[in-house]
Amino acid sequence: MQLAAVSMGNPHAVLRVDDINSAPVHALGAQIEHHPRFPQRVNVGFIQVIDRHRAQLRVWERGAGETQACGTGACAAAVAAISQGWMDSPLLIDLPGGRLSIEWGGPGKPVLMTGPAVRVYEGQVRL
Repeated sequence: MQLAAVSMGNPHAVLRVDDINSAPVHALGAQIEHHPRFPQRVNVGFIQVIDRHRAQLRVWERGAGETQACGTGACAAAVAAISQGWMDSPLLIDLPGGRLSIEWGGPGKPVLMTGPAVRVYEGQVRL
């Protein structure tokens, strides 16, 4: 596995894996989240590159565990994949919660993400 560290305003570690379905998301996600190199903890993305423009991603979010989708995680994975020469912009990234389109023109350029926004929870808190 290869790891890239990326900041999207919050810390991300992106690991390239051969098979997203057998990736050790729960075991390695928790270990990397709490690794001493990340004193503020870190979100951990597991990316399987399908081709130069498509990938699958699972994300272990710090303090929450595996999530269905993570916008900053998808952007971090895209920046890591492009920077490492694994992929080319624009990208389609499939997460368990849906597909995101990511574009990035390189260092100093904005990362643009397009995808659906869906309500997944509604609740009330009595204070």
